[in-house]
Amino acid sequence: MFENALIGASYGKQEKTAAMARNVAAEALEFVGLGSQSFGRLAGELSVFERKCLMLATAIAMQPRMLLLDEPASSLTKPEIETSIGLIRRTAERGITILLIEHVLTFLMSLSQHLLVLNNGRVLAAGDPAAVIADPRVIEAYLGTRRSAA
Repeated sequence: MFENALIGASYGKQEKTAAMARNVAAEALEFVGLGSQSFGRLAGELSVFERKCLMLATAIAMQPRMLLLDEPASSLTKPEIETSIGLIRRTAERGITILLIEHVLTFLMSLSQHLLVLNNGRVLAAGDPAAVIADPRVIEAYLGTRRSAA
């Protein structure tokens, strides 16, 4: 597992010595809560949540300006989602822009400053998250319309 984060640190935006890359990788694993477990464990032994944390640590170790996260809440339990929200917030506090693709609305609403909803590849609504999810076009596209019993 440590090696995964080390690869990210080794190929990040700035050149590092091997010792510097190891330090960056260790710090990234610590940041996501995997630091104490990172040596000697294989990525294949991790739970879904731990794998997502490892992927985040590997990306953070690259020291990016932006991360694209594709459905990071998928397959997670409610407590894991809450932990993930905290991790993503702390990642953004490091100055990393986060672009989320997500279907778990509570997750999305907890993190979003700007929301863009696509329907069939076209922008349906964009702007303030609360306004966007209240948009009748968004509701109809994702929840459908209620038909009266006739």
